[in-house]
Amino acid sequence: MKKRVFYACFCVVMAFALNACSDSCKTCTQTTYDGDDAITNQGDPTEYCGAELLVVEATPDVTLGETVTKWECY
Repeated sequence: MKKRVFYACFCVVMAFALNACSDSCKTCTQTTYDGDDAITNQGDPTEYCGAELLVVEATPDVTLGETVTKWECY
């Protein structure tokens, strides 16, 4: 039981530490391509930092028929 409590506390501390020291930010847009790799829709560029950036970059591409929607960060 003590190991579980210690592990949970460790995870919480690491989550705060990762978020606190991550100064990396990127501007990301959600872009939709058709079957010919032409852009059919592009969202507004938004800056993401820290944990939000990790979530955006980890989001898988969505394919519906021949259209593909994905996040692009630069």
